[in-house]
Amino acid sequence: IRGIRKLAGDTDKPAHTETVVAGGLNAAAMLKRVYILISDGEWSKADELCEQVLNQDPENAQAYIAKLLIELRIKSEAGLGEVHTPLSASRHFQNALRFADEPTKKRLLSYQEAVDERIKLDSQEKTYQQAVQTMRTARSTADLQQAAGQFAALAGYKDAEELAGKCRETAASWEAQGREQSYQQAIALMHQAQASQASPVAAERNFLNASTMFASLPGYQ
Repeated sequence: IRGIRKLAGDTDKPAHTETVVAGGLNAAAMLKRVYILISDGEWSKADELCEQVLNQDPENAQAYIAKLLIELRIKSEAGLGEVHTPLSASRHFQNALRFADEPTKKRLLSYQEAVDERIKLDSQEKTYQQAVQTMRTARSTADLQQAAGQFAALAGYKDAEELAGKCRETAASWEAQGREQSYQQAIALMHQAQASQASPVAAERNFLNASTMFASLPGYQ
């Protein structure tokens, strides 16, 4: 009997390699189930099963990708490139990168690049529309200068640089018109002051107002 057991091997002690393989297959099978649950939108069940996978294999990159999909409520990995929030802000994304093989890491980084570019474009479009609104509703040179600054910050985006120039030109034109209007009003006050000598108080008031307006136009004419 002892000889037979020696030839057959110690059946009471399973080989270590068999345990690893069995565990690996079990984790792989569970991950398949996780992704099926994710595709069906069964987020809680998928998350619970995913935790079981990570309990077996804490460095399983695919499990962290699954956790990321669950977190973002995305039903397929391809959707990671379509989100509008930074992937790098997620600890699941960070862990997936940390434990991923090179092909998977490259794929994850391509998603991150696409998302970052989309976020940048969304921000630029938002600022662009705000600048357009400010320009259209401008009631003063200050409004136009504000719009010009917003457009200037978007250099290279759409026609932002062209619109920044138009805002500055319009602001300069409005300012010139305003200075001319103020100048003509000051002249009119001087004439009124000269014509109202019979009323010294009125004449003095007109002279003071005209002087104030001329003082606000240094170097003009």
